[in-house]
Amino acid sequence: MDFTSLILALVIVCCFCQCLSSGNDTITPGQFIRDPHTLTSANSAFKLGFFSPQNSSNRYLGIWYLSDSNVIWVANRNQPLKTSSSGTVQISEDGNLVVLDSNKRVVWSSNVTHNIATNSTAKLLETGNLVLLDDASGQTTWESFRHPCHALVPKMTFGSNQKTGEKIRITSWRSASDPSVGYYSTTLEHPNTPEMFFWLNETRPYHRSGPWNSQIFIGSTEMSPGYLSGWNIMNDVDDETVYLSYTLPNQSYFGIMTLNPHGQIVCSWWFNEKLVKRMVMQRTSCDLYGYCGAFGSCSMQDSPICSCLNGYKPKNVEEWNRKNWTSGCVR
Repeated sequence: MDFTSLILALVIVCCFCQCLSSGNDTITPGQFIRDPHTLTSANSAFKLGFFSPQNSSNRYLGIWYLSDSNVIWVANRNQPLKTSSSGTVQISEDGNLVVLDSNKRVVWSSNVTHNIATNSTAKLLETGNLVLLDDASGQTTWESFRHPCHALVPKMTFGSNQKTGEKIRITSWRSASDPSVGYYSTTLEHPNTPEMFFWLNETRPYHRSGPWNSQIFIGSTEMSPGYLSGWNIMNDVDDETVYLSYTLPNQSYFGIMTLNPHGQIVCSWWFNEKLVKRMVMQRTSCDLYGYCGAFGSCSMQDSPICSCLNGYKPKNVEEWNRKNWTSGCVR
């Protein structure tokens, strides 16, 4: 081999090495992940890579547990890549984590604008959290757990800031084949007596959990002390934020709570990486927000299920007789 051929071969090898193969858990400046390669957490439970939902050829950067049928987070959920093997994820010149299309255009960015280091490292942790680290200080400048999509997993915090009004919002997919922002979302409301509110189009409440009683949300029958346990409410006094999170007994267990495209919570549980239970948390008409209107009482055991409180009568008798109780009752 002559000198020119040797130099060319070395350049090709160096360029090839910049693309990480599957199995690493970290992306450093100058490195990238290109579809179909993945990052893998140190415990091998989570992967970061490109996937296509069922009945779709679009490609999205996501994090999943065990297989891409258990996606817990999506980066470019509103900007899909239209062709396979065209997506790249890397650290940009300004230190952000970015997803590029085949034309090197940015379709998603971690979008950190303050205290961002140009020398950043992205790492997929054993919890499934993707973090962006400042190489100099080791501080986390961005993390996927603070920017959830449709799923809540152990050790992820879900909260509300009393001072700024900022809320971490979990939002459903548009459909099973479309992970773009859907119609349903959930937030933690009323920090002094926390409860989970479920919203239609982010503005119309359609269900709430009932207040937190230090063990469960009152009214959520599935959250018995013996099941779905490990919930915890934490108060960050410094930034006046209330957080909800849950943990599991040990690393043999794992659970995903997903807000599905129909606005239902789906709970999936694994033991030793084997799926042992999947259930939809059921609701009745009485669980729907304002179903019987103001000063109305709802009971699934009664017929009709809506009635007025003592001392009140239907506001609109004609609607009430048609079993439309949303106008409620008046004194």
